[in-house]
Amino acid sequence: MANVSQLDRVPLAELKTRIEYVRLLPAMQRFVSELLQNGEATGTYNFLAATAIAYPMCASKPHSLVVRSSQLQNHPQVARCLALAFGTEDDRVLLSTLKSALRKSIQKDIAERGVISDSTAKALQVWERKTGKKMKVSHGL
Repeated sequence: MANVSQLDRVPLAELKTRIEYVRLLPAMQRFVSELLQNGEATGTYNFLAATAIAYPMCASKPHSLVVRSSQLQNHPQVARCLALAFGTEDDRVLLSTLKSALRKSIQKDIAERGVISDSTAKALQVWERKTGKKMKVSHGL
């Protein structure tokens, strides 16, 4: 289970100047912006409505809209922006980034040494303990 802690909220105007937001694809930026603007105005954060505005091709297909909304909410960069906006730090973002780095490190270690390094092994243990999952390690990562 992801650990969530309370931090200071980042207003949308400030979020739009941050690298986390700027690096999003334009449609993702629109999703985040619409979600936060409408949520702050109405008090209700409507993820499906924000998805329909950002991805109009999905608006007429309810199943596609739900799937796209879920994909957006789980995208690490979008999740990071939303965590900043809502004043929470979600371990999922960190763990997703760590997973990607671990895969690269494991691949490099195996290619260069034939085994993973101690530091990679320790990082892998942390990731597995936090996620409750075992990372599948193969030569074809």
